[in-house]
Amino acid sequence: ICYKTIKYSNTAILLSINSFFEILHQTGNFYHLIIALSGINYIQFGNAILFQSHTLIGYYCALFTFNSLSIDRIYSILNQQKYICGHLITIFILICFLIYIIIKTTINNSFKIVNGSIASISSVINQEFKFMPYFQFVTMTGIIFYFFIGLKLFFKKVNSVNNMNKKIYRSLLLIIFINIFCYILSIIIMKLFINPLTITDSLKLNLYTIIPSVAKL
Repeated sequence: ICYKTIKYSNTAILLSINSFFEILHQTGNFYHLIIALSGINYIQFGNAILFQSHTLIGYYCALFTFNSLSIDRIYSILNQQKYICGHLITIFILICFLIYIIIKTTINNSFKIVNGSIASISSVINQEFKFMPYFQFVTMTGIIFYFFIGLKLFFKKVNSVNNMNKKIYRSLLLIIFINIFCYILSIIIMKLFINPLTITDSLKLNLYTIIPSVAKL
């Protein structure tokens, strides 16, 4: 099965890579839960990064692979040529760059106090590297590519395969809208009942959650 996947399906490989990075990212929540249950409210950044560095790498690599997946899909529609090595090389370069960022931030902020969560650790990195908060907006590239994929499928001649593709993308579109609605609903609940937000904060929250979520789909 692994041989057939590697030989005939680049997209399956890329989806597996993306899922792996997403799992790395989500494990950070369990580490934060363990720290919280232990009764420790705050720890030094240098200690927290030892447990959460892989989650940061997983987070940014997952965002990056959203784009590489969308590029791969539109390229497979326009041209059937396979090219998995390009994706792997760019992901490797990104990982090296993220390791450099983590090491440099740890050297300069080793004794800064954080609560151990991914968000608090990321905030320290964002202060050290001002461009990092905007990194997730690169997922807009994926959304644009998916839009062109939809146009390409829409104008293709209809046969059994294309008809199946249209049904798949119609389902994905429905999932995207449901996902966006859930984010908007959560923002409304927070604004009305939990923590009233300013218009600026609400806009930022929309941009930082909806865009990566749509691109992920």
